[in-house]
Amino acid sequence: MLWYVQGEPDTPEFGVGVNDDRGSLSYSGRNAPGLWFTLGNSGSVDDLLGYDYMSNEQPTPANSEIPFEDVVRAATEFLVSGSRPASVEWQKLA
Repeated sequence: MLWYVQGEPDTPEFGVGVNDDRGSLSYSGRNAPGLWFTLGNSGSVDDLLGYDYMSNEQPTPANSEIPFEDVVRAATEFLVSGSRPASVEWQKLA
């Protein structure tokens, strides 16, 4: 499952994907141009997972999955601050 927070053109895009006890976050906008995903400790950036968003598969780097508790903490941080969460590590996709 994947959720996105979007708004005006200068509003960052923040994606939350949940896969049982793990998940992945994506971020784009403001002071972090490009597309960023969380950096987990397993998998490879070259391997892709498929998260579902409105019946469309969203390719996600396999090494972006982090524990669900970290997903919740970072999503809360984003909703409070509006900035890319600092409580998780990020990787920029080229």
